[in-house]
Amino acid sequence: KVGEEEPAGIASRMALRLDSIMTNDSSNPVCIQVQTSGEERANQTAHYFMQSLASDVAYVANDAKQCYQTQSQPDEIDKQLVNKFELYFHKTNPAKSAKYQPYTANFEAYDAFKDSEKLESAFDAISELPKTKLLARQMLERIYTKEFVDFLENDVSNDKKCDVSAENCFKTNTKKPSETKDDWKYVQNEVDAASMLYNMFIIGPGMLREAQAQGGEWGLEQFITPEESAWFSYQSDAEDFYEKGPSFADANGVTYNIAKPLLKDMFNEMDAVANNKQAVNHVAKVRFAHAEQIMPLAALLHVKGSTQAAEPSELYSQENNEWRGGWVTPYSANIQWDVYKSANKGGETLVKMLYNEKEIAFKADCQVFEGTQYFYSLKELERCYSKELSVN
Repeated sequence: KVGEEEPAGIASRMALRLDSIMTNDSSNPVCIQVQTSGEERANQTAHYFMQSLASDVAYVANDAKQCYQTQSQPDEIDKQLVNKFELYFHKTNPAKSAKYQPYTANFEAYDAFKDSEKLESAFDAISELPKTKLLARQMLERIYTKEFVDFLENDVSNDKKCDVSAENCFKTNTKKPSETKDDWKYVQNEVDAASMLYNMFIIGPGMLREAQAQGGEWGLEQFITPEESAWFSYQSDAEDFYEKGPSFADANGVTYNIAKPLLKDMFNEMDAVANNKQAVNHVAKVRFAHAEQIMPLAALLHVKGSTQAAEPSELYSQENNEWRGGWVTPYSANIQWDVYKSANKGGETLVKMLYNEKEIAFKADCQVFEGTQYFYSLKELERCYSKELSVN
C-alpha cells in the first residue's frame, strides 16, 4: 500500500510545484509522456502516479500521439510506453537496437564486471569481516539452533554451481530452475542466511499498511537488534556501492556508464524545449524504473552522495565514504529536472534539479547561473557533462 501512496504523493506535489503548466483545465488538457521499464513494479508505480495526478491535472489520455495511455490494470502498460534500453539498461543489451547500439561496449563491460573476480573479492572481504560473522551468528542463533548455524558456517558448499541434490548444498527457493538456466538461489554460509533475514526485516516498513490491516505491527525488530541492523545495512550498502554506484576508483565508470542512454535522453528533452523542437508538445516526461537505474544515474551525474569511488586497496566503509543507500535510493526515490525557458527570444533556458524532492546541485564542475543557488543554464550543463554525454 505504501507503494501506492508514495508515488501518488509525489505526483500531487509535482502538480502543485508546477501549477503554471500542470493545469486542471479540462477544455485544454495537457500532454504528459510516460515511459516505464516494462517491469511489473514500475508499471504499478506509473499507474498510481498518473491516477493521483489526474486529481490535480487535466491531461490527455489514450492519445495516439505519444501522450500517456491510460492503464486498465496497474501492472500492465501499453507496449509503446516501454523503453528497456533507457529504463532497464542493466539487463538490456543495446546491440539489439540501431538507436542504442553505440552503447553496446558500455553494457558488455558492465556485464563482465558483474561476474568479475574483483567484484566478488570485495563482496567476500565484507562477508568475512569478523564483525559480519559475529553478528550473523548472533542473529541466526536467536531463531535457529547452534547446530544448524554451525552447519551453515562449516558444511554448506561454497560452490555456486553445487549439486542441488547434495546434502551440503542449501537452496532457499522451492521454484525449480528452468531448462535453460540455473535459477536456484543458494545460501552458501551463515552470512548469506543472515543477509536474507535482514532483507526480510527491511521490507517491514514498506508493508506498514498491511501490518496495520492485520491489527498492528509485525514486530520484526525482535529478530534483529539495532547494532545488527546497522551493520547489515552497511553490508547491503557496500554491495550496491560496488555493483551499481561509484564503485572502484580504477573501474573507469563501468557501473554507471550504462546509464548514458538515459542521461542522453534527458538532455535531448531539454534541448527540444530550448529549441522548440518537441515532436509532441508535452509539459512533462515522467519515467518509472528501479534502484538499479537511480544508483548508476546518480553516480553518472556525480551528485551529492555519489561522488566518491573507493580505492582498490581500501574497502568501502561508512567512515571513509559518504555513499548511503538510504539517501541514494530510499523508497520511491526520484530525480526531477525542471526546465525554465525565457520568454525573450534568445533568452537562457535554465534547469533546476530536485533529488528526492529536495533542491540539489549538479556536479561540482558545473557553474550555477549568476544570482541563483540551484539554477543552471542548459548550455553550462551541456558543457560540464560533455564527457558523460559521450558514448564511451
